[in-house]
Amino acid sequence: MVLKNINPIAKKSLFALITAIICTMLIVFIYFWGKPGKIFGIILFTLISIFAVFEFVKSFQLPFWAKVFLSLSSVFVVLTPLNNDFINFINVDNKILTQLPNENWPNPEYSSILIELIQEQFSFSVASVPFIGFPILIILILIPCLFIKDKSKILSSFFTILIIVILISFATKFLLYLTILQFSLILILISSVILTDSLAYFGGKLFGNKIFKRKLAPNISPNKTIEGAIAGFVGSFLFLLLFFWLNYAKINYGFDQGINFGKLSELDPLILLIIIPIIVPIFAILGDLLFSFTKRRQEIKDFSNLIPSHGGLLDRFDSLIMVIFVFGILIAILGAFVQ
Repeated sequence: MVLKNINPIAKKSLFALITAIICTMLIVFIYFWGKPGKIFGIILFTLISIFAVFEFVKSFQLPFWAKVFLSLSSVFVVLTPLNNDFINFINVDNKILTQLPNENWPNPEYSSILIELIQEQFSFSVASVPFIGFPILIILILIPCLFIKDKSKILSSFFTILIIVILISFATKFLLYLTILQFSLILILISSVILTDSLAYFGGKLFGNKIFKRKLAPNISPNKTIEGAIAGFVGSFLFLLLFFWLNYAKINYGFDQGINFGKLSELDPLILLIIIPIIVPIFAILGDLLFSFTKRRQEIKDFSNLIPSHGGLLDRFDSLIMVIFVFGILIAILGAFVQ
């Protein structure tokens, strides 16, 4: 009864704050609990991936067993490849994994493990066979899609589900890696995504349709405005620019204080300073639009009602999924230049 009497904006903000606190506590727990924390993280992110995929596929005209099968297919991605780098990631102490080059240890053994893990994920090997994971995943998803009631939608549904399974599964795997190997960075990325979403919401409420007189994407998400998107982008851009400038200053000007982004400091700080503050808010907005588009095609308002005033897991974390996935691509590409 109490929640029903709360202002909708206050209610939305309240549950956004509660969700952010819970997520932060879980990330801190995974990071500081050592090997048990990493094992817990694998289990947690695997379950999150399964549930998120199930949220997505449950609106498709599929038998229940097919929806469960599709959801479980994400486990194949999260737990593959199970190679020496992944085993080292689990077994080696976090302090050793995150050791930066210094005067006494110029070439730490695991200085590029984040880059290697993400590049290996994109190579998606099974039994040391590169890229074989993709055709296996295609088969795992195609089989249940053949049982869609409307046969004319088999192909479109298959490609949609395949893309979303890869996005969700890869992003949850990268999130685990970043939680351990880039602890400060993952908190900043999550904060920037929340800031983009929040400023876009409040910016739209305050200034929506007052300047540009049209919606951002009326056929996808009628409530989103250009003014809101600009507010979200500018706020997140300035937030990230500040932190990456502090890191740039620390590296290049010898400041004692600053933000340490771990092994990403091996990359040219100017690249990070320019690229990340731009791509994070852009893909946060695009991720929101992508999942809004799929909801409109499936004629649903929310993926579930797990989080009051926010909908399901995907409704709350759609932007973060896209940002983490694209960030993984960025690390894989730039990492090729620093190894």
